[in-house]
Amino acid sequence: MIDPSQQYDIELLTRIYKTPDYVFHDILRVTNDNQLIIDASICHIHKIPMQRQIEYGKSAEDYPNWFFAHQEKYFPHDGNEYLLCGSGIRHPTWKCAECSRSYDAWAKKHGID
Repeated sequence: MIDPSQQYDIELLTRIYKTPDYVFHDILRVTNDNQLIIDASICHIHKIPMQRQIEYGKSAEDYPNWFFAHQEKYFPHDGNEYLLCGSGIRHPTWKCAECSRSYDAWAKKHGID
């Protein structure tokens, strides 16, 4: 829980794109008096460190509507981005090895990919 009356140290990951001209800041860690509050590099489902990678684009049209709630609950850091339209900037994302394995098992079971 973040207390608005407290002071926090925030570490950011900054991405700079030249064409088009964009700057993005992602929160990496939040601490208060050296106490860790948030660490975005740890999977909140599997409690293991994740790797930073460029997202892997997949067509969202290949998945049933209920998939997205299931994905968010069981393998939110699978390293995939589910796109509804063309391509654009490919963003870095977090990939958890266990989330990726869970996604692969789900996709195989449902005949996707």
